[in-house]
Amino acid sequence: MNNCTQEITSTDIIFDTIGILGGVIFTIMNIPQIVQIVKTKSSKDLSYITITFYIVGTFMIITYGVYFDLFAVYIPCCLELVIEFILLGLKCFYDKLSLKQKCNVEDTKDIEMDEIKN
Repeated sequence: MNNCTQEITSTDIIFDTIGILGGVIFTIMNIPQIVQIVKTKSSKDLSYITITFYIVGTFMIITYGVYFDLFAVYIPCCLELVIEFILLGLKCFYDKLSLKQKCNVEDTKDIEMDEIKN
């Protein structure tokens, strides 16, 4: 008979708690970045490449955690992935808004130049 069950010890609980708390810290560390983006209405300092690598890496860690049933790894990483997608969405939104504003300023300059010429 194959006995695959393990007894959970207090040490396991302590290390699971440490793992979850570490994951929570990593998850909330991006919240100030989101607040800063919304507050300044600018995401020019963020890189699409960095965000993409962050998302891919987090997804890989989630896959690893699920495969080995490491809930202290994959639960916080799932929350982190949500926050990373929020960062990506804000980056896309504010970059598009910035581009639109830049085009409007250039159009205004063109109109002013036409008025000066006439």
